[in-house]
Amino acid sequence: MRPRAKPMAHRGSMPSSRPREWAWQEACGLPDGRAGSSAPADGEGSRQRSARPRIGRRTIWSGGGSLLRAALRVFVEKPTELWVADITFVPTLAGFLFLAVVMDAWSRRIAVWAFSADLKTRVVLDVLDMALAARNPENVIHHSDQGSQYTSLVFGNRCKDAGVRASTGSASDAYDNAMCKSFFATLECELLDRHSFCSHREARSWAAR
Repeated sequence: MRPRAKPMAHRGSMPSSRPREWAWQEACGLPDGRAGSSAPADGEGSRQRSARPRIGRRTIWSGGGSLLRAALRVFVEKPTELWVADITFVPTLAGFLFLAVVMDAWSRRIAVWAFSADLKTRVVLDVLDMALAARNPENVIHHSDQGSQYTSLVFGNRCKDAGVRASTGSASDAYDNAMCKSFFATLECELLDRHSFCSHREARSWAAR
């Protein structure tokens, strides 16, 4: 009879998302909750904190998205100062319908949106032109992820011609565009999970309600 293997001893605690939350709170100038009212003195059994930067802090403050992080440090004080943009998909029986939006970070309302049957750059150009025509911004920051549509030359040139400061988040990091991701999560929970659409036209009609 084979002896049973002994359970392996775990060192430390399981990884959590707290470092990322602390980094966002620090970016907004909020207390992160890690430090108490008074730090324990040396020799009282407390472990010294490592000087090595945490993963969450390194993820937030490295790479792209510097314009967005600068806006977060001073907060958004007026409309049409910071736009956040993203693309999601709407499942239908006729195939995926893609939705591109631009959200005003001041009001957290969707300023404009556009649908497309494909993921070509044309859809983000259309929604950008709609936002420019509707809001007539001056020196606005347009933040998005590093999708191929937003990093394309034609989109970058369009932003440059319109005086829009384009900003992109760090690679493979959804936290840089969490505001727009949160809207898509609400859309999925309150609409897409409760309804099934037979065609693209039916899905478009629901969005217009």
